[in-house]
Amino acid sequence: MAVDFKPRLGGVAEHTHQMARHLTELGERITVVTPMLPGGPEFDRTCDYPIVRFDTGLALGGWLKSRLDRRLMLIGTLRVARRQKPQYLICDRWSPIAGLNAVLASRLLNIPLFLFAYGSEFSQTPPLEFSRKFTVRAAARVICVSSYIRSFVLGDGVSPEKVLTIRSGVDLREIDAFRSRNSSGRFSDLDAAFPPGCLNVLTVSRLMDRKGIDRVIEAMPAIVRRVPGTRYVVVGDGGDRERVHGLASRSPVRSSITFLGPLTGDRKFECYSRCDVFALPAREDGFGIVVPEANAFGKPVVGGRSGGMPEAITHEENGLLVDPDSADEIADAIARLLETPAEAHRLGSNGRRRVENEFTWEAGAAALLSIVRDVLEHPDQTSQ
Repeated sequence: MAVDFKPRLGGVAEHTHQMARHLTELGERITVVTPMLPGGPEFDRTCDYPIVRFDTGLALGGWLKSRLDRRLMLIGTLRVARRQKPQYLICDRWSPIAGLNAVLASRLLNIPLFLFAYGSEFSQTPPLEFSRKFTVRAAARVICVSSYIRSFVLGDGVSPEKVLTIRSGVDLREIDAFRSRNSSGRFSDLDAAFPPGCLNVLTVSRLMDRKGIDRVIEAMPAIVRRVPGTRYVVVGDGGDRERVHGLASRSPVRSSITFLGPLTGDRKFECYSRCDVFALPAREDGFGIVVPEANAFGKPVVGGRSGGMPEAITHEENGLLVDPDSADEIADAIARLLETPAEAHRLGSNGRRRVENEFTWEAGAAALLSIVRDVLEHPDQTSQ
């Protein structure tokens, strides 16, 4: 049951797709049930596992219909389950309605529920937090993307043995296939954002205030003073767009800051390939899937010393951790890496090795399947 699924952009949608894909490669019969989205059927044809787009069929306006489709996902899930007789149910993330739908489906079908947790769930206040606590306690297992998020789930009163951590991964096959094609420079419309002879700082992220893009913009004048010609490129979109665009337009180095909007596939990969330093000084982020993604390209990363980011970045090993509220500290870390390419290369190379050893979807899917099989083999141990 996937509320947040492709072609929607973002870490949750990517996580769900990659888990479904790699569980299928491990021999599981995975079907994703998700609401209809523009571009959904086109994306579904690229997948090697079945996707059922639930559509109420109601003749309503786009916004209202979309909300109803999400809220009535239980119907679509039960329809699929009637045909396929699943042994377990995975819910991609908690939301007030999706969580209750998942619990109801699990109980009606008498199968265990596995729930992923990313972090944004735990900003809820009553009465929504009661729905969250009910959902996490009802799940057979809650799978967290970091130990940091696990601490929040435990705070909801869930038994420690039911709360496990599987960190997000990277699709090294896709990245290495891109790199082997020598695609750098293939998209000429990116040349203006990454002009020859310049050093480039990159952020790939949803535009949200906690992601730290504002602090990098504030840091840019100091970075440019130390390393003239530095460019800052932001890939992504989101609700904080107007504010961060405004900060950039008022910056004394505004001509050095470029927003490319959301990019996917090879276009996003080329941005990683062209950058010199990746920056995501996030505040209270759950993990930061783009950090190992940047490391997979051999790029050093600068991240916030906050939330789950220290689980993705080991300071002075595959990147640098900074105070996410200090533009001065962010500027110093980025400028240091731009000024010392040998050090940047060392951190990036270490990061690539760490991704290969720790942050792959293959390993994550295998760990999830092991958890699922343990619950199916020992159903008496799933009670709270």
